[in-house]
Amino acid sequence: MSYMGFRQGEVMGIEDTNRQHRCEGCVCEQLDDLQTGTLVDVFLSGGAVFTGLTFVNFDDRTCCAFFTQTTAPGATLVLDCEKMQGIRIFG
Repeated sequence: MSYMGFRQGEVMGIEDTNRQHRCEGCVCEQLDDLQTGTLVDVFLSGGAVFTGLTFVNFDDRTCCAFFTQTTAPGATLVLDCEKMQGIRIFG
């Protein structure tokens, strides 16, 4: 919930320190430890699958995971880790 641009537990730039991370779920935990450049497939809750993604970065404050695809050079795919049902990690 937000009010005037602030998330619940945050007041004028001071965040709730009772929780180390906002992101929950096993996929978020895996992404937090994943090495940049790792090849993955991502399975979304709605049934969509993204294959052949290269992991770029994970922001545990926003729950955003960043990927690139060889089929879309120069583009960055940004996904919410809490909306992912699973990931396949290669290698």
